[in-house]
Amino acid sequence: MKEVIVRPGMNGYKYSVYTVGGGFIFNADSMKVIRDCYRYELRHGLLTIRKERSKSE
Repeated sequence: MKEVIVRPGMNGYKYSVYTVGGGFIFNADSMKVIRDCYRYELRHGLLTIRKERSKSE
């Protein structure tokens, strides 16, 4: 199962999405945008989204 990490955003965005290894994927203004991008994977249990509160975690 894959996992993506949602952290506080940068450059004016509310959220930033990263891989588990720390690689940047994209910025988003809302969690809805992130869930819409991964809709198929979430519905079929292929991906989980983990939300972190700060960049240092």
